[in-house]
Amino acid sequence: FIVIYRKVSLAAVTVYTNQWEHGTQILTGLAFVLFSLYMHESTQPYISKHLNQVDSLSQIVVGMTLYCGFYYVSGSVSYGGRMVALSIMVIFNLSFLLLWCIRSFSSVSSRLIKRFFGGSKPDTGFAKLVFVTPRTRDDLRQDAREMEADVDVSKNPLLSSKGKTKVRL
Repeated sequence: FIVIYRKVSLAAVTVYTNQWEHGTQILTGLAFVLFSLYMHESTQPYISKHLNQVDSLSQIVVGMTLYCGFYYVSGSVSYGGRMVALSIMVIFNLSFLLLWCIRSFSSVSSRLIKRFFGGSKPDTGFAKLVFVTPRTRDDLRQDAREMEADVDVSKNPLLSSKGKTKVRL
């Protein structure tokens, strides 16, 4: 939900600050991007480490684009300063696009290799949904008693900050 909230909120910031001056709008967007980067880093919403890294990098690029865009639209910066800001924006965005293409190609090629030569289904990196056949209430109670396990929740601050916790399934 962190990713969806970030995208909807960024669209809302863009739409509802449309009447403000460009500088104020950019600074509001930059503050929001920095907050969403903090939330993303603290929650790590994807299962895959690579997806979390790419999403974090994309937010950094958006932040740099907004920061340089602030100087680009500012009337107090000379033509040369605006061209430097524009160059930095283009370099950051093209670098991210290149990294994204490399990661995507690597992911697709490894999936194809696993599919055709490895025999196992590739992992998408997203949370998996488990569908269970309908069972009686007594079966579910019995399963819950049998499936008590230790779960390491130390990597997710939303669940616990105390390390290992007994979780009843």
